[in-house]
Amino acid sequence: MQNNPFLRDFFKMRQKLGNPDTTGQKKEEKFSAGMSIATIIEKKPSAKVVLKYFKKKFGDDSSDSD
Repeated sequence: MQNNPFLRDFFKMRQKLGNPDTTGQKKEEKFSAGMSIATIIEKKPSAKVVLKYFKKKFGDDSSDSD
């Protein structure tokens, strides 16, 4: 393999694809005041962000306490 530059480069490339350190750090998604249902559908934020949006919109106390 060391004599074959194509294979050496190929294996390096494959290692980088699977390594999260080389893909960059994941950006922290934050709740924005301009978020809407359309934004949620188009951007597909994480479940944590969507849950935070709905809690803020409909209130945290929307449990069934009849």
